[in-house]
Amino acid sequence: MRNGIRCLVSFFMVLLCLLSSHTSLVQAQEVNYDFIKQEIQADVQSDGSVHFKDFQTYDAEHMNGAKFVLDTQGSEVTAYRVGILDPKTKKIQYFEETYFGQDRNFEVSRGTNEIEFKAYHPTNNAQVTFVFEYTMKDLVTNYRDTAVLNRKIIGSHTDEPFDADIKISLPGKVDKKEDLRAWAHGAPQGIIELNRQGSHSVIHAQVKDNPANQFVEIHALFPTALTPQNQNRVDQAKKADIIAQEEKQIKADKAAYERNRLTEMLALTASCLLAPLVLLRAFWVYLRNRKRANPNPVHLPQHIYELPEDITPAIMAAAVLRNNPNEDDFAATILDLARKGYIEVEEVARQKRGFLSNGISTTVQISPTVNPPAESNLLRHELQALHYVQPEKQSITLEELEDRMNDSESFRRKQYDYWTKFRDSAAVKGEQIAQKATKETLQASLWSAFALFATIGGSGLSLIMALNAKPEWVPYVLIAAAISVLALVILLVSMSKWPIRSAKQDQMKQEWQGFKQMLHDIGQFNMREIGSLALWEEYLVYAVSLGVADKVVDAMNMEFNPGELAQGRLINGGMNDPYILAHTMRYSVRNSISTATPKSTGSSGGYSGSNSGGFGGGFSGGSSGGFGGGSGSSGF
Repeated sequence: MRNGIRCLVSFFMVLLCLLSSHTSLVQAQEVNYDFIKQEIQADVQSDGSVHFKDFQTYDAEHMNGAKFVLDTQGSEVTAYRVGILDPKTKKIQYFEETYFGQDRNFEVSRGTNEIEFKAYHPTNNAQVTFVFEYTMKDLVTNYRDTAVLNRKIIGSHTDEPFDADIKISLPGKVDKKEDLRAWAHGAPQGIIELNRQGSHSVIHAQVKDNPANQFVEIHALFPTALTPQNQNRVDQAKKADIIAQEEKQIKADKAAYERNRLTEMLALTASCLLAPLVLLRAFWVYLRNRKRANPNPVHLPQHIYELPEDITPAIMAAAVLRNNPNEDDFAATILDLARKGYIEVEEVARQKRGFLSNGISTTVQISPTVNPPAESNLLRHELQALHYVQPEKQSITLEELEDRMNDSESFRRKQYDYWTKFRDSAAVKGEQIAQKATKETLQASLWSAFALFATIGGSGLSLIMALNAKPEWVPYVLIAAAISVLALVILLVSMSKWPIRSAKQDQMKQEWQGFKQMLHDIGQFNMREIGSLALWEEYLVYAVSLGVADKVVDAMNMEFNPGELAQGRLINGGMNDPYILAHTMRYSVRNSISTATPKSTGSSGGYSGSNSGGFGGGFSGGSSGGFGGGSGSSGF
């Protein structure tokens, strides 16, 4: 008795080990595969049953086996076998039916209207073809005037697209064309053909890239003489009704195809015309609004000798030169604060010259002045710039500011906050002065955005539609797209080079352009006749934003003697070198702001034609009512 108990315990322990080892095998590696092809050979028998050989091919990175659920509704499944196709010999190696889940074994479980085959064969980085072989009884119905096979040979429960190939071999040869008919239902790109192979008539259906969860249904008529032993009989003439039913579906498919084709052609034509029409409208709106905004433009002198408007260099830059102030405008603001007596600026040697110094050996030291004017006199963006360069109101170089920002995240964030508030505040003031957002400008910008969208989106859509519906149109679509892109570039360049400006904006632009040109050509004039040293120091800060500071400093050094320059707030203490103002100051400010700025972290196929009469052609839509839709394949 004890020996019997020990043997039983030992048996269960071995069984547990086998099951656990199988479980660990299944779970050891993540399953990853593609279901790529299903080929079915179906042989109709004289008794009305059909013998299937279903070849299912997987491209597996890793899988433990394959599962096939067969819809058995309306039929009984017998004589089943499971195996794999040997890739070298092309012969089937059949598995043993067990319940242990070992390699080259398979399991079977039955439900009310289905049977599930589970084949175990671990596969890594290879293609494998599983073979499911079975016979289904009573699939053929013998009516008085025809035998009928109507089944979804491939079911709708496979979750991946795949190539489908079905060959149904009849038990004999059909001599008269009218006696053999076959229709297929499923994806529109499918093709069905009626052929002969030796002494057998064959129905051959193919679907390239059959969509996921799409069945393939075959509805075939053939003489009852081929299935004389079939016990599944109905004493009713059915042939004419079936042909009429299928013809009705074919006509509906053709009408739907023609409607879709017409819709596609209209959509293709519309998409081709979209970009040119929108571009023409955008050009018209731009030219009309440009004229409407400034119908009688003034023409000012080439040189303007007085400051056009009493605004800060940063506001001037935002109003006339660019949308947002940049680092040059920040440097000009610092110099303007020195000119107004809030700080003192001086060139000093850099303490360290690193890899990113670009050969710059000096930096700018910024110190507070004694008894500076009241900060309440400053505009908001000027106050932000002052706080940036004087965080503790003591002498500090821009190089030291960079080091502190590198060492302290909180200090870096505070400095960046000063910079963004400076930029945003000056941009708002510049927008208010220039009144850039006019109705005419916004309207033209909106249409240019429409043109951009229409050119890119419409051209891309036209190309896709032409490839699918009208391939011969592709070269013309490409030419039209190229012309549209060229027109779009011309529109955008024109709007950038000759923007829409009101009379006020145009006058402001010309005034500052004339002022800039005067500063650029300053060597041709007598500076003392234009203004005093103090006035030229005021002009100098604008020259930094306008990009001509070196010209102004050169002219000042030539026109004013060292004693005079020493009386100024900017051109003294070593700051009389134009290289410092035009290069060192801008470089130091840019490098400082760069340090403060946070770094970013890192269907396929179309309609294949009708199958009128059931003699071969394309697939039909819908279904003819065949069983088998619950079948499906997958890996595990």
